[in-house]
Amino acid sequence: MPAETFDRDDPARSAHVLLIGSDADETRSACEWLAAQQEPALQVTHLASLDAGVTMLANSAVEALVLDLPLDGVCPLDTCRRVRAVAPHVAIVLNTPPDQEAVAAQAVHEGANHYVLKGQPDGRVLASTVRNALVRARAEAELREEQTRNQSLQELLDEGIARLDAQGAIVSANSAMARILGYDRGHELEGIWLRDVYVGPGTAQELLERLASSGKLPRMEAELLSCVGGRMTVQLRGRALPAGPDIRATAEIICTDVTEERRLEFETRHSEQFVIAGTLAAGVACELQRLMAAVAGATDLLGHVIDEGHPRRADLEHLRDTAATAAALTEELLAATRRRGVRPAVLDACSVVERLEPTIQQTVGGEIVMRIPHPSTGAGQVTAVPGELDRVVLELASIARSVEPEGPLTITTSAVYLDATYAREHLALIPGHYVAFVVSTSSQAIDTLTTPDWQAERYFSPQAAERQPALELATVYRMVKQSGGHFTIRRAPGAGTTFKVYLPRLDSPGHLGTVLLVEDEPSIRRGGRQLLELLDYRVLEAADPHEAIWLASRFGSEIDLLIADVVLPGMSGREMAERLLEGQYVSQVLYMSGLLKETLVERAALPPDATFIEKPFTVQELAARVREMLGGRV
Repeated sequence: MPAETFDRDDPARSAHVLLIGSDADETRSACEWLAAQQEPALQVTHLASLDAGVTMLANSAVEALVLDLPLDGVCPLDTCRRVRAVAPHVAIVLNTPPDQEAVAAQAVHEGANHYVLKGQPDGRVLASTVRNALVRARAEAELREEQTRNQSLQELLDEGIARLDAQGAIVSANSAMARILGYDRGHELEGIWLRDVYVGPGTAQELLERLASSGKLPRMEAELLSCVGGRMTVQLRGRALPAGPDIRATAEIICTDVTEERRLEFETRHSEQFVIAGTLAAGVACELQRLMAAVAGATDLLGHVIDEGHPRRADLEHLRDTAATAAALTEELLAATRRRGVRPAVLDACSVVERLEPTIQQTVGGEIVMRIPHPSTGAGQVTAVPGELDRVVLELASIARSVEPEGPLTITTSAVYLDATYAREHLALIPGHYVAFVVSTSSQAIDTLTTPDWQAERYFSPQAAERQPALELATVYRMVKQSGGHFTIRRAPGAGTTFKVYLPRLDSPGHLGTVLLVEDEPSIRRGGRQLLELLDYRVLEAADPHEAIWLASRFGSEIDLLIADVVLPGMSGREMAERLLEGQYVSQVLYMSGLLKETLVERAALPPDATFIEKPFTVQELAARVREMLGGRV
């Protein structure tokens, strides 16, 4: 049956009412009474089929639904459930026979708003009931809109807002509160107890009692526990909420994150203390330098008096070396206090550690295993302030001994190559050749100081200032970074802790330039890197275009040449090269492939004017092509 519409006014100003009923006479009578309403004017649509009515509810703005019972083969309870599934806010009024009043009353519990018994003298009762249901539905809609606007405003605030029930569980929270506690969305906090995130001062229960008794909580500073394990400092205030039959929340707390502000204040106070200490240290260092000059002069004089074969000659040499070390440390101290400029020098890594061996044995003690390469091979040369490098080695040995009083310490110096894979795991590192200074213990006694991948930033905190080894580690970290190096700490269960300092090696390959090599086949990539290193080039390796683009974004200013396979996973070598050229990460490209250049040009996989080398190639062929592109820098 087509829909019948009874509209006595402008539909734009009227409320849309849907009436579903199979009794044509009763339905038409009801429609006429409803259409006669003036405030609000009603646009009434009649349908005989429930299925057609549900479809209209899902696709049009119907404000009220009148079900003229009974409907053939349809249960009123199931009908209410079905309507609520597609139109949760529509007002439902049942026009029911007197003998089905019990069913209608039960339907109200299942989602209907009202019911009206048939048999009234006229339709005024039905019309009045529909009008009241519409007024209430519109009021509820306005309330929902207001709540939505308030929620949107709360989401825009930087302050965290959480509402609590009488027991202290979070009922609702905005996104700012979620960020403070380490979550992504406010709804993730629902059900979490305040006592589980409140650290102090006092307890969460005391906080709730103050809110309940006084109705408000003055601004105070407190600490909350983030879900990622850290403590957040907040400015907290609160108020009690008015009670209501349908209102779960009884209190509201508002938090402002001041963690970063407090950290900066702490660092400012300590920096002032360090300035005072630095001024004092500078005066002491100047006096020590004067004394060391006297000691050095005396040892030089004694060196002319005591012959080489004298039994005390070795003691004199040790005294001279110790005085030189002390003078270097004083020089570093003066540089740190800005009384003297830092003067880096080229140092032989093995010579530094070998010279420090007697000092380490005397100051650290216990069993110490020194592993230093033979002078004929060595570990290489580095650039560093002499006193600072001495202090790095001594500090690490001292820290390792303080946490491992009995077991052996191993101090190793070696030349290493750190590739692109290692650099991806340590973002501050540039692939290349380094000199490694390694101090390792045999136990895990240092577990209380470190994490598997240590970062010095963790120790610039109020808690770290009380841990002397942590402060020394931060000092080492600073000195290593000033020399352009890298510092890591690694733990292995049952195998102790290893401190590693990497400083760029000066006498290493790579002075002729840097090449970005992109090849998806591991064996070819490894062989290409070895060939390029034989030509004295530093090599950045990538297994696919996305990795190559990432490396180029980090080291683009240092890359002299891109060598790329034409066929690569995810993106062609030509497309990758064009992106890098457009971004000015590289200026020259050498393509390589096992196919002929003519074939690749025909397939548009290679530009006609591209520089190309066919695989497999020899060292001489690669050297000639690179020499041609880089103007003889081979």
